[in-house]
Amino acid sequence: MLTRAVAICSALTGERLRRWAGPAAAPVVLAAIVMSACDRQAAPSATPVPSPTATLAPIQTAPALRATATPAPTPQGLTKGGILRLSVIEAPPHLDPHQTVSPALHTWGPGLVYSRLFRYATGPGHGFPSGEVVCDLCESWVQTDPLTLYVKLRAEARWQAVSPVPDRNVTASDVALSLRRAATPGWANSPLMANIERVEEVDPTAVLIRFRQPDAEALETLADSHLKVVAEEAMVQPGGLLRGPAAGSGPWRLEQFDLDGASYSADRGYYLPGVPYLDGLDIRVINDVETRIAALRNRLLDLDQSAFDSASRAMEAFPDLVRVRMLEPGTGVSVALNASRPPLDSLEVRRAVLKALDPEEIAGTVWDGEGVVTTGLPVPSGSWLIEWHELRPSFDDPVASAQLLTALDPSGRRVRLTVGEFSDAYVAVAEAVARSFASAGLEAEVERVPTRVYAERAWFGGDYQVLLGAQPPANSLNAYLYAVYHSRGSANTTGVISQSLDPLIEQQATEPDPGRRRELVLQIQREVMQLAYRFNLVTKVTLWLHWPEVRGFAPNLFRGENYWLTDVWLAAR
Repeated sequence: MLTRAVAICSALTGERLRRWAGPAAAPVVLAAIVMSACDRQAAPSATPVPSPTATLAPIQTAPALRATATPAPTPQGLTKGGILRLSVIEAPPHLDPHQTVSPALHTWGPGLVYSRLFRYATGPGHGFPSGEVVCDLCESWVQTDPLTLYVKLRAEARWQAVSPVPDRNVTASDVALSLRRAATPGWANSPLMANIERVEEVDPTAVLIRFRQPDAEALETLADSHLKVVAEEAMVQPGGLLRGPAAGSGPWRLEQFDLDGASYSADRGYYLPGVPYLDGLDIRVINDVETRIAALRNRLLDLDQSAFDSASRAMEAFPDLVRVRMLEPGTGVSVALNASRPPLDSLEVRRAVLKALDPEEIAGTVWDGEGVVTTGLPVPSGSWLIEWHELRPSFDDPVASAQLLTALDPSGRRVRLTVGEFSDAYVAVAEAVARSFASAGLEAEVERVPTRVYAERAWFGGDYQVLLGAQPPANSLNAYLYAVYHSRGSANTTGVISQSLDPLIEQQATEPDPGRRRELVLQIQREVMQLAYRFNLVTKVTLWLHWPEVRGFAPNLFRGENYWLTDVWLAAR
């Protein structure tokens, strides 16, 4: 997996990415492309984005956030203390949070010690994933105009005293320097800063952030797990932060770190009294799924992210284990129909192709039993996705499909189905799709291609009739919509040009109200389904197992969020 990720990421660097994105590519979109390509181990999508024309009125938005350091309600029956034991599949490449996109650092590793200016909401009532932005180091914020954000910092946030960082308050200088450092050209997280023109220290307790263009996802970007705030003393030390120290202002302190794992203690000087509920975390590196599940079964681990088959066997043997499923919007098995090539240049034929498929059957049996049918957008909340009952009429009607296809001459009833070899599961899904096509009178030749060839020919070149593989990656919904659905999107290799979609995409990109933006995104999905050219057969579901004594477990991993670990507690074993 790691080798494949490096290969694909390397294909996107330098002049190739610039040529693919186009010279007019807006920085905010190009940023999300690079970040998601390397972070999600897939190839990117970029596009020249039309300049937004919407004008945003000045808005006072601080009351919408958790603007004060008020602890969440204490869970009923809470027992504070204890060490939570879990595993991850790999160790981070180094300790510098600004020079890697690796989840092994940001979500599960030493990134746990750091705070950000904003973060994502966690805990009961927020669901998972959740893209709701709340204050972290900020106390309040005001957007004075579409391009200017004023942020007031918490007075009580302090640094952990880890040499060379002294025990002192977090200042605006720390925030400004951290964001500028993250923007260092060529560094892994610099694309996130592409739409930020400058960060200014107003006074020791406030910063002013100036954007290059209006962006509905500006706060979402600042809350991204990769934009950690680092102490000034740590940034200026010789040799940088590749070997540490990991001195943060977050809820956890790093106690021990090596290639086999790390341990963390709860920072009792954290600005929220009583948080975290645990005494600490013990995170081991175990890359083999069967070894991890064995450790869980023997109670050497308290929880684990599990494969479906292994989890099923474990639950049969240990019925007390608790299963938690988490939808991962923007992932899974994507299918694209090339409307520029016959017979798929006909809308009726494309609709017939969809009706030949039963996504629920494929997601539930062929994939791995842990998949959900969605349109596949990387949305900040599941409520932004069209529900299955609305999608169902487009699928699973082989009789109607066969009738629609009878008008085709024999040569038109043959298509090439190109599948990327991301895993055996993708190939199995492609073969199931071919069988469904055959039942409707459409002969599909399955063409298996390595992932790099898949990226070159399909994502880059549009050389396919029917395309099946990993979801085009995007941590940013804006980046995905512009790249994949916009008429001028460089990843819109389906040949579909829609005059109705483009205005919707452009409008949602600068819509500051989440409710109105959600309605626009739902409308976009309905339009795409009407045009019948791109959909997700399977959206991935992450499966977790844990023992009953693990309480408050509601993992929100949106854009690498890890704050939800502070909500976890252990009942008596």
